[in-house]
Amino acid sequence: MKNLITPPETKQTRVVSADTKSNKLLRVGTAFSGIGAAEQAISNLKIAHSNEYIIEWNKQAQATFLANFSVKNVFNDITKIDMNDIPKTDLFIFTPPCVDFSPCSSQKGFNSDSGKLVFDAIRIIEKTKPSYIMYENVAQMVSKKFKSSFDIIINEITKLGYRLQWKVLNSKDYGVPQNRSRVIIVGIKDTINQSFEFPKPYTYKKSINDIMVPGTDYTKYLYNEPNIIKFDTKRDTDLIKLYTIPRIKQNTDSKIFSTDGMSPTLRTGCRTHFYDTKNKLYRYLSIEERIALQSYPKDFKFPVPKTEIIKQLGNSVTVNLFQEIIKNLIPQYLPTPPKVVNKVPASITNASTHTTNTAKKTNISKSSNSTCISLLQTIKQKEGYVS
Repeated sequence: MKNLITPPETKQTRVVSADTKSNKLLRVGTAFSGIGAAEQAISNLKIAHSNEYIIEWNKQAQATFLANFSVKNVFNDITKIDMNDIPKTDLFIFTPPCVDFSPCSSQKGFNSDSGKLVFDAIRIIEKTKPSYIMYENVAQMVSKKFKSSFDIIINEITKLGYRLQWKVLNSKDYGVPQNRSRVIIVGIKDTINQSFEFPKPYTYKKSINDIMVPGTDYTKYLYNEPNIIKFDTKRDTDLIKLYTIPRIKQNTDSKIFSTDGMSPTLRTGCRTHFYDTKNKLYRYLSIEERIALQSYPKDFKFPVPKTEIIKQLGNSVTVNLFQEIIKNLIPQYLPTPPKVVNKVPASITNASTHTTNTAKKTNISKSSNSTCISLLQTIKQKEGYVS
């Protein structure tokens, strides 16, 4: 897939001040914290913040979180927390288990213990009254089957004094080649006079080929499947399906996708089949590719076995997605951007005038005039200007 990069700013600007510190410290709390997608997004934005607490029952997910981030309080079971122990925060992010609402599960919804855990998160909102909240879950939450459950969540939070907005967003629109739709609820306290808009999609899309790591030994991820059937229709939106595997009944697992396109949604247990068009291999995704598909940095630490890494990434939120939402939700906490001045000093202005006048007086040829313009551009660049 071709990358469409936005052209650089054409105004002549010079950085005068590089003050990158906001005077606000963001206090953050997360529930069902996983391996820290929210914290990674906030760190990527260089927001000065403190992780007041995380709530995560899975010990291995906790280990990965703590290998990468510091936090003041770690809680295990959200159902057993004394609400008086929960610190106050400015931003509360909760991503309840999706298993009971996912099309790949039993779909018990609120009829299961894990499906009801969202109400424990709502208790935290009621007790601590954060200024901003974010909720994430599978897009099936707003399907006909579960829309009534979703509306209950909306109503319960609204009653606590929040203006809410929700939207289904897809990771593929935010810089990663993964088709992963998720519903996001954003809430702002009624007492805060602030608007919010969901982030617009990026102007380019990537393919699996774009995130391959040079030098990776992809032969470690091969599979052998002698019985395959070619698809008549290769493209399905941004997923390019080449073949199907008759012996496999589950829909996604039975397809062989091209690395010229995107990946289906990463999951905790499936091993999606790919044909690697760059290396001419039938293979699975590498660990490095899975990390990139959730937009974690290459040096992110995973102190757990390989099988657990796959689970953790399958359960995670895409960092880029959270990053774009947070940027719009709390712009006042972002670092102060560098101040710029669009004024060009007199020496540069005079040089430009002199070149023009000389060209008129001596009737310089077009090729000579181009040389002068090129020389002028070099002078500007050396003095710290960009065009």
